Parts: sequence; C-alpha cells; structure tokens
Amino acid sequence: MEHKIAGVIREAEGERETPLSGKDPLLAYLQASDIPQELYIPQLEQCRDESDRAVLLHLLIMRELRPTEVADTPAHDEAKAKEIRSWQENKVYVKVKKNDPRLRNAITIDSRGVLVDKDIRGEGGKLICKKHKARLAARGF
Repeated sequence: MEHKIAGVIREAEGERETPLSGKDPLLAYLQASDIPQELYIPQLEQCRDESDRAVLLHLLIMRELRPTEVADTPAHDEAKAKEIRSWQENKVYVKVKKNDPRLRNAITIDSRGVLVDKDIRGEGGKLICKKHKARLAARGF
C-alpha cells in the first residue's frame, strides 16, 4: 500500500519514467477512494497547474495515512501511564481543591484519551512489532 501511494506521488510529480496507469494519477486516486465525487471535483477544478495537483494529492494522502484510533486494551496501559508521567514531568497542570477560589470563574475543558498502534517496520518494510501510543487531548479540538 505504502509503495503504491509513493508511486502515485512520484507519478503525479513526474518522477517516474513509466506511469503506473494511463490515467491522471490524482484523478485515478480520487476515483478509487471512497470520497464522493461532489466533494473533490470543485477542488480539482481549482488546481491551476501540476504543482497545485501535487499538493492536493499530498494532502489527500496525508489525511488517509493518519493513524486511526484503536480500542483500549491492557497493552495500552504502559502508554497511558507514560503520557501521564509526561504531563507531570512537564508541569502541564496544577492540582487544586474543589473549593479553591481560583476556580470560581474557571472554564473546564473536557478531555479524552486517544490510543493508536504504530507499526514499527524493519528492512524491506517488514513489520517488526506494534508500538502502543496514548495521548490525552482536549475533547472537540
């Protein structure tokens, strides 16, 4: 998959001698994706030149390759503990009591844990293991 995407990028940027397909690589990528046509045709029409088309392709691929969240499992416990330690070491927050006068006009921000499994690959792209990652993030931002 990653090699295909890299090939499409190289083809879109004109770095391949032989194209992967006879079609326009950006249009081929969009047509093969699950993105509804009415969402990408206006952006495609706004591309003034090949540079704009390459940027659009890169942005679409970056969005597709973002890690996806995974379910909470015991394997993520160490990653969650590491995230909390990081918050403590970097003094990201201050503990206060519920009746602290500083909280009178305070706005609370809800948070949530984001869990991701990152593939660790060795030579030749062979999957070696998965690294469990956790981040505490403000909800809705």
